[in-house]
Amino acid sequence: MTQIKKPEDAPAAFQAAWNAHDMAALGALFDPQATFVNRFGHFVRGVEQIVALHAPI
Repeated sequence: MTQIKKPEDAPAAFQAAWNAHDMAALGALFDPQATFVNRFGHFVRGVEQIVALHAPI
């Protein structure tokens, strides 16, 4: 998992988790109450839903 020491590190951590197909690492980047809207306008809330949205891709 990529270390995040400052906010600017978040995109690289997301990219590293995504490219490694590591959904646990991807989920760890989000607050449990986070929301996410993908480029198609699909809205989800919470880490489980965020991971579920991305896992099939």
